[in-house]
Amino acid sequence: MCIYRTQDTEYDLTKKAYVLVFHNKKFQNSEHDRQGSSKDMKKIKEILNNYRCDGLDIKEDCTVKEVQKKMVDISAKDFSKYSCLMVFIMSHGRLNDTIMGSDGALYCFHQDIVEQCTSNATLKGKPKIFAVQACRGDAAMETDAKRYTISDKTDIVVFQSSYHGTVSYRHIEDGSTFMQAFLRLLHANNQQSIIHVNTLLNREFQEKKLGQAPTLTTTLKKELIFGRLLKAR
Repeated sequence: MCIYRTQDTEYDLTKKAYVLVFHNKKFQNSEHDRQGSSKDMKKIKEILNNYRCDGLDIKEDCTVKEVQKKMVDISAKDFSKYSCLMVFIMSHGRLNDTIMGSDGALYCFHQDIVEQCTSNATLKGKPKIFAVQACRGDAAMETDAKRYTISDKTDIVVFQSSYHGTVSYRHIEDGSTFMQAFLRLLHANNQQSIIHVNTLLNREFQEKKLGQAPTLTTTLKKELIFGRLLKAR
């Protein structure tokens, strides 16, 4: 009989989580301002206050160059004392998973965010969690541009607010439909595998006829139980 140890089947989350947040609410072109987004920022702080995080690394209203500079820093940071990395992105988005900076320019989620995380040797074998609140187009489908990358793309889980090519919804008073539900369900189901959250999201969105389909991309090799990061009581 083959006996599996917990560390063989489940990620070790005994250390703290490092949480990075890119929150764009105000833009140089005020027509792009994202009313209600502060409610999502408040929800992130409220939920993650229950977990072992070394504070939140919050970057507000960054231009594309500021995002890219921060991610270069992340690619070189020593994460030895952390169990995992969690990245929240809240902004406008376009096709091919491009995201708008406060200057109106666009950066690439996969190249500028994910690649910089996966190229960091101190994050190898550790889960990297991404939650992205941004449109992914306006239902006009296009083929993603191909980019060559060499970093190891395992141990990743990406939650995105909508299906490729479609929009995401945000209420000007209550915040975004996806981010509010994602955080609530993540916390309420923190003793289950994190990938179960997306099933619950889509079930809830369908039942409420919200017209939006959150998506999940994962290359996790083990079970990721977010509740292992809960603060001791």
